Amino acid sequence: MVEQKPRLARFLSPSEIQYVISHLRQIMDCGFDWKVHFVYENSIPESLPSSCVFFPKSSAGWDAAVNIDGIPILFTSSCKVEPFYEFGKSIVFNHDFIKSAFFLLSSYQELEEDANRDSMGRFLYEGSVQQKLNIAHIPVVNYYFDWIRKGIERWCILNGKFFKYVTLFRNPSIHLTHNVNNLRYFRGANVIRGWGEILGIKEIDYSRKKKTKAMVYAAKQMFRTIDNERNPWWVFSKVQSIESCFDFNSTWFFASQYDYNLSEPDIRSAMHQISSKGDDIGLLSPSEITNTKEYTSHKSLLRENCIESLPYCRQSKLAISGVDQLYNMEQSNIMVDCSWGFVDHVGFRNSYCYPFYPYDHKHQCSLGILEIPLAINDSNLLIDKVLDIEQLYEVLEQYLDQIRKFNGLLSVLLRNTTFDEFKNPDMYKTYEDMLRYFSQYQVDAPTTTEVVRRMISVGGQMF
Repeated sequence: MVEQKPRLARFLSPSEIQYVISHLRQIMDCGFDWKVHFVYENSIPESLPSSCVFFPKSSAGWDAAVNIDGIPILFTSSCKVEPFYEFGKSIVFNHDFIKSAFFLLSSYQELEEDANRDSMGRFLYEGSVQQKLNIAHIPVVNYYFDWIRKGIERWCILNGKFFKYVTLFRNPSIHLTHNVNNLRYFRGANVIRGWGEILGIKEIDYSRKKKTKAMVYAAKQMFRTIDNERNPWWVFSKVQSIESCFDFNSTWFFASQYDYNLSEPDIRSAMHQISSKGDDIGLLSPSEITNTKEYTSHKSLLRENCIESLPYCRQSKLAISGVDQLYNMEQSNIMVDCSWGFVDHVGFRNSYCYPFYPYDHKHQCSLGILEIPLAINDSNLLIDKVLDIEQLYEVLEQYLDQIRKFNGLLSVLLRNTTFDEFKNPDMYKTYEDMLRYFSQYQVDAPTTTEVVRRMISVGGQMF
């Protein structure tokens, strides 16, 4: 195992270098041979090959002492503010973009002993490199890759080689997702808990006036025949109707351990109806499970009750504390995870706006499970952080402008309980306005399955 040093103050190992190269290959199809023309050394050799692409190799910890066009370079090798220059038929890069990309994409900072985590073990934005450099909203790795791509493209022109720029998606894309948390609004336990909050016995989660109105409504419904259409948490048809207006689809993660049972007839029917309209169904796994056997069991339970469900997973409460959990998901034949995001802030946790394959630092290899990183979570954008519509659009515009540069992907989470008409009376309208705003950027909204198909299509280039 390679020694893990603070701030990555060492040279990269061959497998770490290969990890970055494998992701670079998905954005280019060209005659550049990495095994022959790629030179990664401490300094430019006296006998630099007449036709190569040279990167300076850094053994120092990250410093971000230089930025290029506002993008900080984590591992700098000079004071130059140009990514590269020509040297005969060779291209010479001025900074160690390979190591800079690896540090962010591989979640290296999360290995460090002083990494800031909450009581659930979740890595936090506060104290992260993204917070220190104010880059959470910038897919910095995509910028590094784009500079490398431009350098290799120039090398191909100088050396008469074929080059084609490849984007993962034809247009900037929004990955819409919904966690189906609690569903039994009229259940006695929910009503009792709500009145406990109103009376000050428990901590209240929104205004007492709104809560009182909600619990009066819930108490009345308890004594009527159950009708899910009157249930503020039963949002499926309304949300899908809004999304269909813009020709968008989404992915719904159903829980195996919440206040509903996957085997209940109305839940099974709801999952079938969602799938029949073109949306994906995945597993919202309990936050406390971490081992392969449990992941397999919960995935099988979902499959038994929804034959249309797919091996996609999100950890409840985004409780992903490390790559070991992703390894266990992979061992249980889960194909995609959608949990990797900051729980306490909007932003790109890996500074990357494409799906990627996480890196297993312990075994020095790339995992086979695909990660679709979560950038915008309703709990850190809307809930308890009330934004007026103009502020909301400012945040969305900031991220849309970034992904548009790379035809990147922005993954967004809105839980079903967020649409509670008592807690957030205007949420359906807000969501419709959000989607309309997205559509004005001419984005696509691929399902998780469509993202997977696109990644498979570039798999040959990556590996």
